[in-house]
Amino acid sequence: MYDVKTRERALALVSQGRSLNSVSKQTGISRAAIRSWQTRLEPLDRNRGAPCPRCADVPTAIENPSSYAYLLGLYLGDGCISAAKRGVYSLRIACADAWPGLIDACAEAMSIARPHNKVCRVASVGCQYVTSFSKHWPCLFPQHGPGKKHDRRIALEPWQQEIVDAHPWEFIRGLIH
Repeated sequence: MYDVKTRERALALVSQGRSLNSVSKQTGISRAAIRSWQTRLEPLDRNRGAPCPRCADVPTAIENPSSYAYLLGLYLGDGCISAAKRGVYSLRIACADAWPGLIDACAEAMSIARPHNKVCRVASVGCQYVTSFSKHWPCLFPQHGPGKKHDRRIALEPWQQEIVDAHPWEFIRGLIH
């Protein structure tokens, strides 16, 4: 990754009328990189995701507790969290094709929980898996663990219980969708 000064020097050469090819040969920087700097000089922030409300030294409240209660119900009902690469986890919730509104509501709840993470839908026979990747799914759903959920004890954390107590219908709606 190149610092801003290096980027500015390369763009100064281009602004003098030199071709991307000649600037690339002189600086050793790829033409594609120089071309991308013409539209965006600043490097992308690699840690641009929203901070996790549960991981902070002093955990903060969930921003949209109603949506979280619904997503918690979905996760405990038909969801799973799986480890991926580099400490990232996928949250996947199976939603029946017969209920397209459910699929949309599930995708929306995931987007609200982790707004800087993409949500995708993967078609399967009779259902769609609504999926999103984040390093923080286990923080938000501490019920995650090895083995099948129905084979292990599932208990809500006190902060989750407060949310469910305040939004019981959203939680139930997620469980029995």
